[in-house]
Amino acid sequence: MSNNNIVITEHICQRYMERINQNLLSITDYKARLNAAEQAIKSVLQDAQYVSDDERGILLRSKTFNCDIIVHKRQLITIYPCKKKSRNRK
Repeated sequence: MSNNNIVITEHICQRYMERINQNLLSITDYKARLNAAEQAIKSVLQDAQYVSDDERGILLRSKTFNCDIIVHKRQLITIYPCKKKSRNRK
C-alpha cells in the first residue's frame, strides 16, 4: 500500500512504541524517537496487505512486522500486534 498520502500522527507513533517496538523507547531524544517510530511505521505500511474494510476503516496486516493497522480517511487510526489464532478454534 502506498503510504505517501496517509497521515501518521504523534499519537500513532507513541502507540507503535508501546505495542510493537518498545526498543524505541530507549532513545532519549523525544524528536529522534518519534522520527524513528514514523520511519518504522512507513515500513509497516509498505509491507501491509489488505484484509478487509467496514465503516471503521480499512484493515491492513503486515506479516513481516506481525501487526494490524486500521486506516480511515487517509489517516492511520490504530496499530496493534496480530492476535495468535486459538488452538480450539474450528
